[in-house]
Amino acid sequence: MTQEVKEFYKSNMERMYNLKLSELPSNALYEVGKIYFCGYWKKTFKVLESLNTVYGQLVKCQWSDGEINAHSTALTENDFLVIEQEEITLC
Repeated sequence: MTQEVKEFYKSNMERMYNLKLSELPSNALYEVGKIYFCGYWKKTFKVLESLNTVYGQLVKCQWSDGEINAHSTALTENDFLVIEQEEITLC
């Protein structure tokens, strides 16, 4: 993905999901306490725990819908760090 396409994708995700996102370096690892935007699922999640294994980084996370699970999927160029998340109030 070119930088221009990535920036276009990022700005669309920010607008659609009321987020302020930051690009991650190509070798980024999950950090406990930080919130990420998953480009595959189009949802945010907070990293609760992290463990390095022989298979890579295993993280326990809480998704925006409250579900907690663990996964070892590495960060990709479609994933972003959430800088700011605007809460949406439903009437």
